[in-house]
Amino acid sequence: MGTVKSIALTNFRNEEALGFCQEIASRLADVKAIAESDAGKAFSEQILAYSGELDVLREVSYQKVNDADDAVDATIIGLRAHLQALLAYPRDDIREAARTIWNGIEPYGSPVRLPYNEEYAIVCRMLDTLEAMDAGLLSCTLMDAWVEALRKRYDAFMALRKDFHNERAEQPLGRVKATRQTLADSWKNLITYINGLAIIQPSAELNALVDVLNAIIQAKKTSLKLRKSAKKSAAEAATETIDIEP
Repeated sequence: MGTVKSIALTNFRNEEALGFCQEIASRLADVKAIAESDAGKAFSEQILAYSGELDVLREVSYQKVNDADDAVDATIIGLRAHLQALLAYPRDDIREAARTIWNGIEPYGSPVRLPYNEEYAIVCRMLDTLEAMDAGLLSCTLMDAWVEALRKRYDAFMALRKDFHNERAEQPLGRVKATRQTLADSWKNLITYINGLAIIQPSAELNALVDVLNAIIQAKKTSLKLRKSAKKSAAEAATETIDIEP
């Protein structure tokens, strides 16, 4: 008989860890000896405790932060598209002015798919570069309106994010982390119990449970691997540049 493969909950995001454990718990009911064991009961209890702590965090609204980020992303995309169009403008002076601005911000790429910390470090530097440019250059290309919009939306995002972190800081420090660690420990104990039982008291229903749990674990491992690859691709994409010849 096979055994349950291991997977560390530390690799999961908070909500992801909860969802994974809830799916596992729903399968334990298929084998009464597991569901009603001390290990099974402890695992279920820790899921409830962890879910309760996450409920506290959900009360801290982050939708406004996400909306503000969307506004910044839309501005960056629009700004770059505007400049790219001007690089083919029929008037030489406008085209050259656009080329000068493009050459100034092109090294930053498009950071909209990066994590917040990376994206906004780049946006900050991009704004510094744009705001240091000649006002006439920005005006003749109508880039002044884009720069003003990006500054306002960047500042709005940073203010909202600061408020968000301040609200989170008011939550009992480390409670979610501590509860998650206890859940991770109970998960390890559960695997040890199931694998031990599979050796000393093998049965068809227990074997079926092991197969199902391993399928869930393998699917999650694949998901984590794909996410890691996607993050790497996004970071690489942010360094890509687009050059349009006049």
